[in-house]
Amino acid sequence: MIDLTSQSMRRDLDDASRRMALARGEHNALASRKAELETSVGLAKGRLDKKKDVEQFIEDLQADAHRKRVADFEKLLSALVFEVLGSAEKPIGLDLEIERGQPSLDIVSRIAADLSEDIFEDEGGAKTNIIVLGLRLIAIVRSGMRRFVVLDEGDCWIKDDRVPLFYSVIKDAARKLGMQCFAISHHNTSKFAEGISVARVSGHPENNDGVQIENNPRPHRWSDEEEGFRYIRLINFQGYVDETLRLHPGVNALIGDNNIGKSCFVRALRAIFYGESRDTLIRRGQTSCTVEIGLREGYILQWTRHLKKNPTWRLLAPNRAVFSDDYDTTPKSKGAVPEWVLKDIGVGPIAGLDPHIIKQKEPIFLLNKTGPTRAAVLSIGQESSHIREMVRTYKKMCDEDGQIIKTGEAEMGRIMQREVRLNAALANEPMIDELRAALNQLEGMKDETARGEALVKKIDEVSKDNARLREAAGILSRLPDQNELTKLERDVRRSAELAAIVDRFERTASEVAANRKRQAVLEGLPRELPVLTPSDELIRVGKAIKDTMIANDGLRAKIAVLNAIPRDVPRLDDVSGAERLLADIERTVAAISETRRRQAAAKLEADRIKTEMNELVEDMEHSCPLCGGHVEDASVFIHGAHAHTHHHVQDHAHA
Repeated sequence: MIDLTSQSMRRDLDDASRRMALARGEHNALASRKAELETSVGLAKGRLDKKKDVEQFIEDLQADAHRKRVADFEKLLSALVFEVLGSAEKPIGLDLEIERGQPSLDIVSRIAADLSEDIFEDEGGAKTNIIVLGLRLIAIVRSGMRRFVVLDEGDCWIKDDRVPLFYSVIKDAARKLGMQCFAISHHNTSKFAEGISVARVSGHPENNDGVQIENNPRPHRWSDEEEGFRYIRLINFQGYVDETLRLHPGVNALIGDNNIGKSCFVRALRAIFYGESRDTLIRRGQTSCTVEIGLREGYILQWTRHLKKNPTWRLLAPNRAVFSDDYDTTPKSKGAVPEWVLKDIGVGPIAGLDPHIIKQKEPIFLLNKTGPTRAAVLSIGQESSHIREMVRTYKKMCDEDGQIIKTGEAEMGRIMQREVRLNAALANEPMIDELRAALNQLEGMKDETARGEALVKKIDEVSKDNARLREAAGILSRLPDQNELTKLERDVRRSAELAAIVDRFERTASEVAANRKRQAVLEGLPRELPVLTPSDELIRVGKAIKDTMIANDGLRAKIAVLNAIPRDVPRLDDVSGAERLLADIERTVAAISETRRRQAAAKLEADRIKTEMNELVEDMEHSCPLCGGHVEDASVFIHGAHAHTHHHVQDHAHA
């Protein structure tokens, strides 16, 4: 019972140790989390303390970005105007405002610091064309798309003496910006445009040969790495049967008489890149038309339209095989262009406008649009959008910081409450070690008690042995002394030997009497054997006689032995048996003495253990270490008087 109770208590202590270890681990985790919260909440509070400074910085940054970007564009547009029209012209001003959270841009002629004119409404066509050119270049560069621009009679409103300056500006812009420019003009640009690749159209659309192209006799040798369109080929496209316009990097000019077909190239390019397709683009008498544009590394962008059908787009490899089936050849809806054309070629609408290719009859770009549209297309005020995004992001960060502080402080409160409970629990951790030490001491006491019980049991056994020895001693005390035992043993042995001799003598006497009877019978027989007539009966009798004679010889030998036996009982001199009996008696007496000595020693040891246990009971203030009940002295543990209490403790531990 004590072993089971001890094991149960040790299991309880082990379970308590595991729980305490879990509590310690949770306490450490809470401490780590508390440190994290202190850091994150502290940083969040620090960031919120700087909120006003950050907001002011963003506002200053936005103002600086507006001033810088607007100033750069004002200088560029003003330089274009001054270069072409002269320095007497009014400078160009850009007024950027924020309307309903969106940037809005006005483009004006700056008369004075506080006085401006609307370019579209108040200025002439020449200045308007120059501003439009500048706006288109800015829009293309800012968009990140292909740097390619088409000017269809863009010089028509400029005086003849200013046209060379106009193209000089275009050449300079193309060189600085890496722009490929395709200009259609009614002026003879070959007279003033040094460094411009000039091609000429001739013939007539109604002729069988159609319109022909006379390219620059010195074609550019393109390398595979150079960016730019290599050529534009028209096949059965309006007035063209099959003509190819060779292009150079920089500025390319196409000249010729009016109404001959120069603008067909504009229509062809808009058909490819803007999806403006119709059957009238097909040359009369033909069922289809094709436009091809030479790309880098020998690739070809091919557009084809058949009568009454939607056009198709293909990307051809240098061997004119279709490059990949992954490229859609037909758009998903009428008037649309496959997405890969805009993505891979980089020519297409920007915010719904067409800065790359403007129609001849719609030369105005952006000036007739709203302020937000102008800002969006030119990406002016885009910094404002970025900064507004920064403001939104910062506001979101502040909200997140506020949430971090709110949730962090709430979690910190829960952690602190939990820490109080854990600290209270961990304060009892030393008690487990004390209880374990007490249990070890109790188990040691249990071992001492077991040894005491074993001694008591041994004492009881010795007492029983003493009782048996006393009984044996009483029996032995009634035994004769040594001389009497020796005489008695001698007499017993003599009596036993005599009885054996008498028994053998009586058996021998009986045999002698029987033999004498046989001898009397034998003596009555004749000395000589009679002659017998052979017969079976005689043979049997003869054998019987022979057997009788052999038996008589054996009897005579036995009689001789008996006659040699003395008539008186012999005297016995061997007393070894009695001596052995006496030795056994002496050993028994010695064992009784040793047992009495051990009994006395065991009693002394039992008295000592009882005294120590009584002292231990007094040290425990007469309280049972197992059940906590009152005990008077140690006898209750020795004689089992407290066993019912141990049963109670064991049942309680199991419960």
